[in-house]
Amino acid sequence: MYSKILVALDGSEYSLIGGAIALELAKNIGAEVIAAHIFDARLHSVRFREMESTLPSKYQDQNTLKELRDAHNDLIFEGFEALSKGYMEQFLEKARENGVFVSQIQKEGRNYIQLLQIAEDQNINLIVLGAHGLGNLNDGNTGSNMNRVVRLARCDVLIARRNPEKCTTIIGIDGSGEASGALRRAMVWSRTFGTSLHLVSAYDPFFHINVFKTMAYSLSPERQKEVGLIKQESLHEDIIDDGLGKLYREYLDLAYAKCKGMDVECHLLQGKAFRKIIDYGREVAADFIVLGRFGHHRNDISQIGSTSESVARLSQTNVLITGAASNHEQSSNEKTHVTIEWDDDAQARLDRIPHFARPMARQTIENCVLSKGGTKVTLADFQEIAQRFGMGSRKESGNE
Repeated sequence: MYSKILVALDGSEYSLIGGAIALELAKNIGAEVIAAHIFDARLHSVRFREMESTLPSKYQDQNTLKELRDAHNDLIFEGFEALSKGYMEQFLEKARENGVFVSQIQKEGRNYIQLLQIAEDQNINLIVLGAHGLGNLNDGNTGSNMNRVVRLARCDVLIARRNPEKCTTIIGIDGSGEASGALRRAMVWSRTFGTSLHLVSAYDPFFHINVFKTMAYSLSPERQKEVGLIKQESLHEDIIDDGLGKLYREYLDLAYAKCKGMDVECHLLQGKAFRKIIDYGREVAADFIVLGRFGHHRNDISQIGSTSESVARLSQTNVLITGAASNHEQSSNEKTHVTIEWDDDAQARLDRIPHFARPMARQTIENCVLSKGGTKVTLADFQEIAQRFGMGSRKESGNE
């Protein structure tokens, strides 16, 4: 799963927690660990030069200024190098105790830029860093370096917050290829740290209810009739209240079938996905929350899905954001999307499902057809599976 793990050290409490987690993982899976401390000495040199004009007149002589600059630069670089050695020595001692070999990297520059560059240069599979650095204000905000690394990394990222207590690992399931890849990782983390594994699917029927309430309030009766508000609301109630719940339950069942021999629970939750996952994590004292970087609604300009980003920022426990499935092994669902065909009638029927549910409906239908050995989705397939999951349960005329 992971062959190289990069640990970001800065002497903070959270980086020490992250380091301990990385060593435990590496010891169990045989991964190589690279410990890095990044320091931005040039920033201090620039600041010193900006302050030179405010120094007393006796320091304004150019020779004196040069001596001050040189002394300041030497002090800053030597000080940071001493700090790096201190951070490394403490970490290396723990690594020796765990029987894990660690390579060291010390670099000058912007923290997140250098970490991402090291990850690229060293073919890192997992970056481990604290949720906060030494600048933590205890105001609920996560560190700026963490936020940038989570957004920009092309590998898995673990945000460390607390020492695991062998309780629970949560994995977010939404039927996407990324969630399938995240499940494989969650199973390894659960085994490594001796936790139970909870599969959680969260979907939000309340958002669309509020949309229709707003439309009913904002539109005149004539306009409501023109846009077919009542029919559309009835269709959404069928799909959201019944169909979406069945779809997500199917995703849980499929994921559960992959977890043979493990201590597993499944939970279907209603509400805003990130909030429900965070709240459930707090309820079960989760050691880890594992999420794919993206869900069903990925687009080309996104760096990370909104649910994963929100959980990474707001959770109170350790969060693992796994890279897109394309960065690891391709999931079976992704492979099937390349080969399976749809006939025209079935495609036309799929296109009538609201766009927010369409990707999930497509994947569920294709999975069912493939499980029976089929290679093409027909209208008969669609109608049979749609009835099973409550998609468009009203008569066709009621859906027009």
